[in-house]
Amino acid sequence: MRLLEKVNPSESKRILKEVGDKLNSYPFNFNGSTILSGQEEGAYGWVTVNYLLENFAKYGFVGRWLSPGKDTIGALDLGGASTQITFQTQVKPENNDTSMTLTLYGQKYHLYTHSFLCYGKDQVLLKLMASLIPADVFGSPCTEQYKPKNLELLKNITLQGTGDYPKCVQAVQQVFSFDSCSYSKCSFDGVYQPHLSGKFMAFSAFYYTSVNVRKLTNISDPLRLKEANQRVCNMTLQQMTTIYKSPNKFLKDTCAGSIYIQVLLTQAYGFSNSTLPMISFEKKAGGASVGWTLGYMLSFTSHLPQESISVLKAIPSVDWSGLVIVFSALILMALIQLWLLYRKNKAKMDVDVI
Repeated sequence: MRLLEKVNPSESKRILKEVGDKLNSYPFNFNGSTILSGQEEGAYGWVTVNYLLENFAKYGFVGRWLSPGKDTIGALDLGGASTQITFQTQVKPENNDTSMTLTLYGQKYHLYTHSFLCYGKDQVLLKLMASLIPADVFGSPCTEQYKPKNLELLKNITLQGTGDYPKCVQAVQQVFSFDSCSYSKCSFDGVYQPHLSGKFMAFSAFYYTSVNVRKLTNISDPLRLKEANQRVCNMTLQQMTTIYKSPNKFLKDTCAGSIYIQVLLTQAYGFSNSTLPMISFEKKAGGASVGWTLGYMLSFTSHLPQESISVLKAIPSVDWSGLVIVFSALILMALIQLWLLYRKNKAKMDVDVI
């Protein structure tokens, strides 16, 4: 929808109006529909991940919300139209458009968050093709800058893969702009980004692409990312299909998609050999699917209490162990007492019968 809002605002408004009219027909309080900003999508995805991993608070055995004392982790989301990066930082932002502060359980979290529209996996593949050949892919709003003056929209183009890893990397790098930066540090396209900190979870297309690469190469070590991508790009589609042993319409894009992720993580976001292993590629967190929707809901409901839980500190593990032992002993004593009462009553019944 953000792409549609960008290229056709009137159509975007029409769709939102129809959605609003439809929802207003149902018997619940509807406050209006809007298009989520990229920063909000990134931040709410971060909330979802850390909530599911119980990094904010967890409900303890004592029936109260407890502070787990764990650090939050960053969120890397890759969709079809955009990609988001969000992580907690104590660095004073040089650009307020990339910062967001959330209050959860009475504690403030200062976030760096940014969404790169037109850098989702699908749009990048279109931009990549558009930068190489003049074809009907120029209908994509992300490829407008490559449109030539004379464009034959009905022209057929044949793509023939060569499996040239270095040239593919070079072609993907040209999709980004690493030159201009008016801040102390940037990711790409002149966007401010502070130094990375902590662990990260990469989900959505990050996860699905990594699964394909791992299945095709048996390489799961992030430090061998380049080696894995080289192997994938040297495979024919037939070889990939034989290894995969099941239909997968995304195999043909695995080489370009995995190299895009490689360039995005290492050159754009700045993950190094020491920080790449801090990324886990996951489909779920805490057994639940990851996305921005849960984080959005939690941020706008009373499910996350705003009062501080500083007085509800988690009981140390040693104390927990002691309580468990005492509780188990009490249960055992109760069972023994019940068994003795049973034996006593049974003996009395036997005497009465005699």
